[in-house]
Amino acid sequence: MDEQGLQVPSKTALKRQAQEIEELARDLVEMPAASVGRLKLEPQLLTIVERARDLRKGARKREIKHLAGLLRNDSEQLETIRRFHHGVSQQQLEDNSHFHALENWREGLCDPKRRVEVQSEIAQALPALDMGALDKLLHGYQGPEDKKCYRQIFTLLRKAAEIQDGEE
Repeated sequence: MDEQGLQVPSKTALKRQAQEIEELARDLVEMPAASVGRLKLEPQLLTIVERARDLRKGARKREIKHLAGLLRNDSEQLETIRRFHHGVSQQQLEDNSHFHALENWREGLCDPKRRVEVQSEIAQALPALDMGALDKLLHGYQGPEDKKCYRQIFTLLRKAAEIQDGEE
């Protein structure tokens, strides 16, 4: 506590916060340009991000530290970037989860022992799925070495899931 009775963060807490901001700055530099463009950064910060992308090793690290220092002094921009980054991370997690669910369904469809169970599960979850086309692909599936049919099954599932997501 200081003289006015306010809680002062410890030196370790300050370092941890600085490292978190530096990691956020590094992620910002590594983000695709289109994503950074949606952020509405101040021109000075945007220039530093673009310049850091072109640098390598030590120079890039210095530029990221410089960017982190500027972000520490601009709490409004820092909070905007945090919210955006969290939203992007959350969206990636949801997309990965969705992708893995589709892969698991495909695996189940390609396994003759689980096929009927998985088909009924998919029919409930994806009413937009063309079951006739799926049956045709499954009938033509020759086994693990049939990569073409394997990909086509996944593509059919993904398209049906996209249609389903568009309706919700």
